[in-house]
Amino acid sequence: MDVRVAKWMGDKDFSWKLGNGKTTLFWVDKWCGNGILKQDFPRLFSLAKSKNSSIFDYSFNNGFCNVKWDVLFVRPLLDREMEILGHIIERVSSVILVPEVEDQLLWPHDSKGEFSVKLLSKLLLEGE
Repeated sequence: MDVRVAKWMGDKDFSWKLGNGKTTLFWVDKWCGNGILKQDFPRLFSLAKSKNSSIFDYSFNNGFCNVKWDVLFVRPLLDREMEILGHIIERVSSVILVPEVEDQLLWPHDSKGEFSVKLLSKLLLEGE
């Protein structure tokens, strides 16, 4: 990717506003906090049975309060891994999914959060 385009279109430039959690990927999309769970918790990501599951797939009753976390990994977690899992649980515990609302991809360079080729072209031409 051209370095000028990458400035406006990199992974850090998109995030998700959650609805039902069916489109947003639990480990690889930016949806909870300022980072991506895969990058923030690489040890647990490497142990995850399903690395490309949606948030909906990881949730239980539209939230994370009663998730059976132990069944989501390829083996039982060690004590230090359980501590790391505690950080993930703390990070996602306040998230509530809304079944009737679709997830929405957000682009921070637009006031409405919507990506447009027109605005990207303008940003590229301005050379910011």
